[in-house]
Amino acid sequence: MTSRIPPARVLLLAAAAAAHGSLSITPQLVELELPRGARKTLYFSVINEDNENERTVRYYALPYRQKSNGAYEVTAEPDHDFSGHSWFDRDTTELKLGPGKGTEVQVRFRVPTDVTGTNYGAVAFEMTPVPAKDIWSVGLTIRVPAFVEVTVLGSGRPAVELAGIRFMSGKELRTRFETDVESGILSTAIAVRNPGPVSAPVRGRILIRDSEGRRYREFPLGGGGSILPGADVEVLSVVPMPRSGDYSLEVTLDYGGARPVKAAMPFRVAGGQVQVEGEMTDIPQLPLELSKGMIQLDVPRRATRFDYLVLRNVSTDEVRLSAAVTGLAGDGRGGLVSSDSSTGLGDCRSWIQLDSGIVSIPPNGSKALRVMFKVPEEAVGGNYACIVYTPLDAEQHPGMDPLVIPVLLSVTGKSERTAEIVESRVNIRPVGVNLRIQNTGNVHFTPQGSGRLRRVKVSEPVSVHDYETVGEIRLADPGIVLPGGTIDVSGSFVGQLQPGQYRVDVALDCGGGCTVEMTETVRIE
Repeated sequence: MTSRIPPARVLLLAAAAAAHGSLSITPQLVELELPRGARKTLYFSVINEDNENERTVRYYALPYRQKSNGAYEVTAEPDHDFSGHSWFDRDTTELKLGPGKGTEVQVRFRVPTDVTGTNYGAVAFEMTPVPAKDIWSVGLTIRVPAFVEVTVLGSGRPAVELAGIRFMSGKELRTRFETDVESGILSTAIAVRNPGPVSAPVRGRILIRDSEGRRYREFPLGGGGSILPGADVEVLSVVPMPRSGDYSLEVTLDYGGARPVKAAMPFRVAGGQVQVEGEMTDIPQLPLELSKGMIQLDVPRRATRFDYLVLRNVSTDEVRLSAAVTGLAGDGRGGLVSSDSSTGLGDCRSWIQLDSGIVSIPPNGSKALRVMFKVPEEAVGGNYACIVYTPLDAEQHPGMDPLVIPVLLSVTGKSERTAEIVESRVNIRPVGVNLRIQNTGNVHFTPQGSGRLRRVKVSEPVSVHDYETVGEIRLADPGIVLPGGTIDVSGSFVGQLQPGQYRVDVALDCGGGCTVEMTETVRIE
């Protein structure tokens, strides 16, 4: 059971927080996994930010929905089948808070015994206006919702669909960001639909291939976060514009299911403009579900360890595969790819033994595949390889990519995590950051963190008390970086900024006590 605000959603909530002015609620998002029939009490911190007046606060349950831009919106009536607002105590509760005072409130709910999936409802906190001093005074009721999502245990796996790919115009970008945007960028809007009953994480990547099918550039899919059941969301990614030529845009969604969802769309770049050259098409994949997409183990030296991969055939035909062990490399953007040659650091191909070089899986059947690791005496740090299953029947599975399972082994007590920022840039329109992190240690890591945007209230002298926090900078999930490799981390602030001087702070945790930070000041005219 957890109660947290994921970094990918902070900005969605910050947009509402900027408007409520005198009322502060914590937390604004609660995510839980509970069994049917469970009873739960939630605790919220409520603060009257008005330092002059006593205020009355009412709170009660309401339904909400997810809009196409990913943000949440409270509604009067539910427009989907997953509303859990009726689970809460429906009575309106009222309290009074003195100037600048706060309190903790308890909100109870019960999960029905006949539900499944992810159900969600909001606890709406309303602050009544200050009594009017004269007939010209106008008072506004402030409403701040706290969103609650409950996934019922045993509800099954998430599912997502790619509903479309389109490129956004400069005008639409300016409307979305409420400011001018830099030239030379390619903005993609990926429409994602969740037809299943469970909230699904939206993670993935965008791959641009040239006219010969070669990899041109690859980027993490922007946005992150989750898509609620029954919702349709457009995930926005802004990347550098390729040079003139013909390309294909491939989108991969790693949504937490057994297999990623893939699609592609051709396009052309000419004169700094992009033109769509065809419709989006699904990329065919092997009819297999994999129990895990990656093997990650902590192993001691001189040890023998085992792991298992379960392949399930979801077709009515037998699937035959050849198994091989290759090297593993990073693509510099968080992805891991099979490599024919050794990277020269932490190569563990010789440690791996597979049960068989040929695998046959019957129609609608499954097979458990054992993988054995023999760790040598001299092993240190992170060690890497890749298990690749390639279809033997090329005519039956034309053009289908093989199954690639990265192997990441960390030697216990012999791993060193160090990193540094080798490149950094702050964008102005919209405000955002681009960082390149180098892994200078001997084991892989995934940098995680957030950025903060603060307005400088006075220019001289500058001290920690002279900053006013404006909001968070959402960082896209960067993925894994191997020892000796680099990874790009980027993020942007969504919202309108007044002219002035701003400070951008970014802190990334690389694990094991390793942290990298960046601070830079920019001016918005």
